[in-house]
Formats: sequence, structure tokens, C-alpha cells
Amino acid sequence: MGGTESATPMGLPGKPEDFQVVSGLGEVELSWSAPADMGGATSLLYRVLRGASSTDVSQTLADLTDEEEYVDDQVVVGDTYYYRVEAINVIGGSSTPVLSVMVTTLPGQVRDLTVDAGDGYVAIDWKPPGDDGASPLTGYVVLRGVPGGDLSEIARIGTFLKFNDTTVVNGEDYLYSVVALTEVGEGPAVDPPLAAGPRGKPSQPGSVYADIGEDEVVLIWAEPTGQGMATVTGYRVYRRTASG
Repeated sequence: MGGTESATPMGLPGKPEDFQVVSGLGEVELSWSAPADMGGATSLLYRVLRGASSTDVSQTLADLTDEEEYVDDQVVVGDTYYYRVEAINVIGGSSTPVLSVMVTTLPGQVRDLTVDAGDGYVAIDWKPPGDDGASPLTGYVVLRGVPGGDLSEIARIGTFLKFNDTTVVNGEDYLYSVVALTEVGEGPAVDPPLAAGPRGKPSQPGSVYADIGEDEVVLIWAEPTGQGMATVTGYRVYRRTASG
């Protein structure tokens, strides 16, 4: 009498579990885990599908054996895509629900950065980046350094387009840059940074002497000696008539 053979009954696998779709930097990252019920199979094929609407997700991007992640880098920043994943065995397949995501990336560099140094301050102005990476701007980081050194953060502000740095020292030279922020991350800093040198008003001239002649008065004085002053560009002489 011949022997008997046993066979494992096969059925459809369950749908992939823990399906997630997130935007990376200019790409879409998909992940999932194996279904609890593989339909009697020991291995599954996962088919990754994409579409431009939730009702037509039929473009096959990849057929993967037992892998549980996929990166779609054939996308356009700012566009929305729809995805699903099928778990397939020899009987057939089961699909995840459709998930959508808008592709984002880091913002661009801020534009038209200017710095204006005054007495004890440096005023910094800029315009938003031309490209926000398809994610709303949330703020800016102001960076400062000195010539020959690294820049470091001195302020993290909201969506204002100006900042007044009053922590400077007259007579010192500084470098400034600005970085745009979104929920995705930080954009590139303005490079090269812009230089600014705050300077104070000159102190009064010292040691004023008057040499009185027959029909003239010659005035002589010493240059101001204060620290952190702007370069003296000239002098203004005042006169008044003595009373009596």
C-alpha cells in the first residue's frame, strides 16, 4: 500500500501591516511589516504601487521579495503621490489602504541679505528664500562670527525678516549669515557671510589752543582718542561773540 503525502492548504495572505509613507528630502520613504497571515506561504512578494489620485493607484514601482521598505526617488517636490503595497503569494494578493504624501525638501537660501552697522548695533535684513521646499517657513536662524572664525547662532526668530544685534562692541568687526527654517529642517546659510563693523561717535577733540593774532585766531587741537569710534572725516568749528 502506497504512502500518503501531506499538503499545506494555501490561501490569500493578509494585507501588509504597519504601512507608513513619509516624505524624505526630495523622496518618499515607504515601510511596512509582514502580514500576520501569510496564507500558508513561507515567502511573500511585495508589490509597491503608486498613483496620482486615490482612486487609481496602479503604477507598479517595484516587486520585492520579503523586503519591507522602499524609497521612491522619482518624484517632484511639491507634488502629492498616492501609494499602496500588495502582499502576494501563489494564490493571490491583498493590499494595504491607500496613503498619500506631499514631497518636501529643505528650503533654499534666504535672499538679499544686508547688514547696516551703527553705534552699538548691527541691523540685519533679508528676504525669504525663493524655494521653501514645499513646506511653510517657520522661522530663521541668525548666525554671527568674527573674521577668521566660525559662525554660531545668536538668535532664532519667527518669520520676521529683520534682526537688530545690540550685543556688539564698537570697534570690532563681525560676520553675519541667516538660515531659513521649515518643519523639514534648515536651509543653507548665506555664503559668503556679510561683514559689519559697528562704530561709535567720536569723543571731543582734546587740548584746544587758540593763538590770537592782530586780525586772526588760529585754533589747534588734538585728535579724539576714544575707543571704537568711526573714522574722523572732518571737524566743525563754532564761534560766538563774547558778551560785555
